[in-house]
Amino acid sequence: MYEIKVDGRVYYSPALSDAENQIISPHLKCEFNKTDSFSFTLPPGHAMQSAISRMKSIITVTANGTEIFRGRVLADKQDYFNQLEVNCEGEMSFLLDSLQRPYKFKGTSTEFLQMVLEKHNQQVKADKRFSLGVV
Repeated sequence: MYEIKVDGRVYYSPALSDAENQIISPHLKCEFNKTDSFSFTLPPGHAMQSAISRMKSIITVTANGTEIFRGRVLADKQDYFNQLEVNCEGEMSFLLDSLQRPYKFKGTSTEFLQMVLEKHNQQVKADKRFSLGVV
């Protein structure tokens, strides 16, 4: 069972069976070492169509309770049939929101990654921060 949330609010769930809460053509693309992407279309009159904000709204997709996508809305546009086409980019793109000045570094790869993430986290809001995992 898939569920889509926008800023923590349920946007689509099979439990919401009425036509106003359905989505059209969802497409999730996950690639190794690349930014994931997710796109979908909302029919006219979708109950939460106006809740989407470009570059601000955080989209999550879960499958059976496990998060499989997290990212932000990159673009949205209304088509000829008054449907809203939404394109999202994965959370790896959050790293584009910070600057890394040129520097010389000596240390291990783990120390390097920790330093890069610390500099990134200082420049962005809490919902776009990363923590270092297993290196």
